[in-house]
Amino acid sequence: MPRISIVTSGHISTNPRVWREADALAAGDHEVAVVGVFFDPKQAEIDQQMLKKRQWTYQAAADLRAGSLWHRSRARLGRTLLALSIHDPHALGYAADRVLACAVKQKADLTITHLELAMWVGAELHKRGFRVGVDIEDWYSESNPQTDRPRPRFLRVLEDVILTRSVHATATSHALADALAARYSCRKPKVIYNSVPSAMACGSSPSTGPVRLIWFSQTLGKDRGLQDVFGALPLLQGDWRLELRANASAEMRAWVDSQVSTELLSRVSIEPTVPPEQLSCVVAKCDVGLAPELPSCGNKALTVANKLFQYMQCGLPVAASNTPGQREVLTAFPGGGRLYSPGNSSSLASVLNSWLSDPGKLRGSKSSIALEGNQRFAYEWQTDVLLDSVSRGLEC
Repeated sequence: MPRISIVTSGHISTNPRVWREADALAAGDHEVAVVGVFFDPKQAEIDQQMLKKRQWTYQAAADLRAGSLWHRSRARLGRTLLALSIHDPHALGYAADRVLACAVKQKADLTITHLELAMWVGAELHKRGFRVGVDIEDWYSESNPQTDRPRPRFLRVLEDVILTRSVHATATSHALADALAARYSCRKPKVIYNSVPSAMACGSSPSTGPVRLIWFSQTLGKDRGLQDVFGALPLLQGDWRLELRANASAEMRAWVDSQVSTELLSRVSIEPTVPPEQLSCVVAKCDVGLAPELPSCGNKALTVANKLFQYMQCGLPVAASNTPGQREVLTAFPGGGRLYSPGNSSSLASVLNSWLSDPGKLRGSKSSIALEGNQRFAYEWQTDVLLDSVSRGLEC
């Protein structure tokens, strides 16, 4: 049985591509071990609950929930060195040396790397003669408009190395995969969308009362396109509620209050995140999904977030900003939602009002959207692409 090691730099519960990939490979008769890092007590507890239901193993290369001063200080030093154009991997994540050592000890037939730090681990493993693959879920070097700074330059070096030398590579959209192939003159990565298995989609749920709009993410921040949403709220018709489901600091809660007019604040709520297995059922109770990505950099323009698929798979039409990545998906499934001009709140309001004007029709479409969304995008329909690419990689 081929042994696959999946290396990431954080918690599995916050990285669905890691655990879905591990689930699929384990179900495909591979021995799978995931290497990561514990640093947040709450997330580590969720990780451990998830692991009880898995057919693969997890090993924390470092547990920083207590006594992490050294590793956090080393990461700060790494960022200082990187600012001086010294390529220190500790700038990319915690416990870089321990993650590498743990990955080496796996002695895997194929190591698949996820996130920035793991790309460095993959490059080091390649030097040692290991067979390496990569999942590019974000275009790391293009995640900031200022692409000439030391961090993006370091990440471009790593992307070049890992993509040109990997025996297996995947990305989150054709738009991103095409751009990576053009930039690095490498084979086009296979596309694995950020969807959920149909068994987790929870189906559509009937709803009554105000039309419920939802946006979710791990963290509530100012760079998530929510300004479009807040600008659209005064223009909306009918009876509606907006749910923002994310980890939110006191500062971010105050920011939301400052963005929403006093008379509308009672319609807006900030809710805590839930474990991955529960998220779809939370989404399914709502009526419209919001995906307001701003094409402020190459990464945001070309990737497709998991929320877009999770909305549709739960029966919610999506109001999505018109980026190349999101346009790719809604062109394939026009019934899954509508595009609006990013940065244009009036355009978003027009899309939302087209649904708010007839709540009965909106809710009546949930079952058909969920059915087609799962038929087109459910993760199990993509696993053949993953398994075939891994199989070919193991033969190299």
